[in-house]
Amino acid sequence: MKNKKEINVYWWPNAKNWNMLYNDPINLRKSLYEMKNKDSKKASLFQCPAFTDKTEKIFFFTSPMDVEYEYNFSDPKNPYIIPKNVYRPHMEVNILRPPTMVGRPLFELSLFFVFFSEEPLMASFTPPFLHNSNFTKQGVPPTGSYDIGKWLRTYPLEIMLWNEVGTLKIEKDEPLFYVEFLTDS
Repeated sequence: MKNKKEINVYWWPNAKNWNMLYNDPINLRKSLYEMKNKDSKKASLFQCPAFTDKTEKIFFFTSPMDVEYEYNFSDPKNPYIIPKNVYRPHMEVNILRPPTMVGRPLFELSLFFVFFSEEPLMASFTPPFLHNSNFTKQGVPPTGSYDIGKWLRTYPLEIMLWNEVGTLKIEKDEPLFYVEFLTDS
């Protein structure tokens, strides 16, 4: 058995005047364990080392507020994404570039995260695959990985939409993305 060495990971919001809105990360295994069926006497995922080891290394971040946007990317020269109700609180959005994939527009929500480790550590970002996040019916954050010990950069929350026209609704406290820290321990 390997000697388990603790690795410190630091995170902070990289935002203008929005820092107080960011929720702390939540450990996936602990969160799922709270939903465990205590009456079940049969074997469960929580007894499987492959499941518990993986989910112990995953954290998720949630939406700080309810937001809803209408979007239309069908005209490449005039794409838009706007709050459905401009009088309600909302987060800014930006269209950064033309779609990477045909019919799959991409935009950036004004939530920016920085992750850092004092030593090499790969962080893998994925959509929230073990939660029923309703917004993932309209789009998902792209998947990616980078070494947070070697590359200090902002992780912007981007959403790749499934359709060119529609409405995107994100509920307060809905899981937005997972970050898995790929450690040996």
